[in-house]
Amino acid sequence: MGGFPYANPIVSSRIPTRPLRMQIQKQFRLPTYQKIFSNFVPINPTSPSMTSYTLKRVHFHWLFALALLLIPAAAPAKNLDSLLNVLDKCLLERDIYETPKNEKAQQLKDLATKTKDKAKALNAWVELSYLEQTRHSDEAITACENGYALARQLGDLPTAASLVLRKALVLGMSGLPWEAKTLLETAYSDQKLRPYLRERNYYLMYYNNFEFYNAYSLPTSLLNRNANIMKHLEDSIRSQQTDAAQLAMTFNYSSYKVTDMIAALKQRLYEVGEEDKGVVANTIANKYHLINNVPRRDYYWAKAAIYNVRCGRRENEALIRLAARMAEIGDWRRATLYAREATKDAAVFNSRTRMLELYPTLVDISQHNEQVAEKRRKWACWGNTVACIIIVVISYLCIRARRRHRRLMQQTSAMRKQLSDIRTAVADKNDNAMHFLQLALESVLKFEQIKQLVQIKLESGENERLKKMMKDPALLDNFKEKCLRRFDVAFLRLYPSFIKEVNALLREDAQLVLSETEFMNNDLRLLAFLRIGITDSAQIAAILGVSVNTVYCYRTKLRNRAIDRNNFEKQIAEKDA
Repeated sequence: MGGFPYANPIVSSRIPTRPLRMQIQKQFRLPTYQKIFSNFVPINPTSPSMTSYTLKRVHFHWLFALALLLIPAAAPAKNLDSLLNVLDKCLLERDIYETPKNEKAQQLKDLATKTKDKAKALNAWVELSYLEQTRHSDEAITACENGYALARQLGDLPTAASLVLRKALVLGMSGLPWEAKTLLETAYSDQKLRPYLRERNYYLMYYNNFEFYNAYSLPTSLLNRNANIMKHLEDSIRSQQTDAAQLAMTFNYSSYKVTDMIAALKQRLYEVGEEDKGVVANTIANKYHLINNVPRRDYYWAKAAIYNVRCGRRENEALIRLAARMAEIGDWRRATLYAREATKDAAVFNSRTRMLELYPTLVDISQHNEQVAEKRRKWACWGNTVACIIIVVISYLCIRARRRHRRLMQQTSAMRKQLSDIRTAVADKNDNAMHFLQLALESVLKFEQIKQLVQIKLESGENERLKKMMKDPALLDNFKEKCLRRFDVAFLRLYPSFIKEVNALLREDAQLVLSETEFMNNDLRLLAFLRIGITDSAQIAAILGVSVNTVYCYRTKLRNRAIDRNNFEKQIAEKDA
């Protein structure tokens, strides 16, 4: 978009870059426009004429070629990353840059509404419209309307004309070019205002307003009509604007090369104030876009975005371009950040055209977020499945280990009990063995005593007395009874359940019952002898001191009391200990 010359102190050259015509290009996904316009402030108010500029153009050729040789190929990417880091920080600290502007705007508004001096109020409205023209379109339009009404009251037609052009500019930037067109045509029909509008580049503003239509999808007939109108306006613009650089920024191409325009703009970038640097840097980026120099274009878009954020500019075309570029190269974090901030800018400025430009980028970001969310859902599903499998496996292993532990504990407990039983049995057997040893020793001792007694009696010739002593029951019967009792104790320790096992083989009405003072009677002793393998009745009779017939009677009586008479003695002998 073209700007206003320095000759007008009210409408300065600090106006935003106009939106470019959106079109689909295979090389770039970024929405672009058919023409690339940007405000350009003349290089120098006292610059030489076009004759001297021809010599200067040659110098720019050499300087530009030298710069291409000296700058490494990787430098733009590295510098771009550094600039993007700076831009990220600036966006996070945006309130620091916005607060002074907001305070100043509030002061100007208070001054314009409260002061009784109309001249001061007019100056306040003019300054407020200039301050808000790239920050809040509604505030800027209101300031222009109030200032215009006050200027007409005071008869200040130059100021009124400047405010009309500024309002038309803001209407176009906010996405209402038809309103701007109506405003310009109405103002131009005013005979008193027309001369001042011509002095302030009315045709340039009228020409630029048609470019704002390109943000919308218009029918081809309307686009052709607008193009014809713009072509007719070029002659009027060239008659008022003679600066080649300004013409290059106004029209698609100028009378000299794009590289020459870039060199001039770079020099101008270091001469203008901070509030104008964003406009110039964005224009340089657009010119690099014309020659498809993507790294340098992105670099100057980043610089323009930084300048715009730092000066509180909400009409930030560069930030929208960067958001689309970051989405194109896959830097979705920055694309989301820049798109979010650009959306806030468009909402604060109330720019419909910027929202239209942002829409494709927002759609791309939304689709990317959906894809990421879908991937996360899939990974979460897989993760949950794997986690469930792991939990099931771990649970199974834990249950299996617990069962094994329980089984081992049971086996250990059984082994301990078995070991305890073995120890008890060994102790009992040792005790029984000691009883049998003592019984054997006492038997040997008793036999030796009787042997010595017999020898003594025989040597002394006391045969009759010896016979009487051998017939005396006190000599051996007591010892035999003592031995049988020790046998009872030892046997019952070896077979503690022997009596229950015997009764289990007998009928219920023929159970063996012992008194409290009795260990075993002859019936149980007979069965005990059968258990330990002594089955001969003569041996049993000799041990018990009874006749063989008595033993036969014992055995017959016990078989008659048994449940299975024929197998009773066999069952006693085969019963486990």
